Amino acid sequence: MKRYIFTGVVVLVLVSSVACTSGSTGSDPEAVMEAYEAAWNAKDLEAVLDMYAENGVETNNVGVFVGREEIESVLKYAMEKFSINCDEYSSNGTHVKYKCVNTFYNDGVKKGELYEAVVRDGMIYATIKQGDFTP
Repeated sequence: MKRYIFTGVVVLVLVSSVACTSGSTGSDPEAVMEAYEAAWNAKDLEAVLDMYAENGVETNNVGVFVGREEIESVLKYAMEKFSINCDEYSSNGTHVKYKCVNTFYNDGVKKGELYEAVVRDGMIYATIKQGDFTP
């Protein structure tokens, strides 16, 4: 009888630990991108950069930026210019597609952009602009 109780407790602990970690931002590509949006809007450049893999790639209207140092140069400028409101996340494994509306701080103009990101092990390996839309 003690053996069954012990086995039941072990199973309960294992199931609980899996349940606690399965919803973490680190393992869910959509949650990583939602955290990216929150850090962007908080103007927390370091938090955004920490989400990128060391050799991550950012592709946008300005160009292609490889590595955190290059990504920092473009995001530092962009984060001061506009906020982002992203939605319609859809993921397929490590790929996440989503839409963002950029709202410029100086005049309130809104611009819609379509993106795809590659997220593995909680790190952003690439964000690639796919196109524009009218918000």
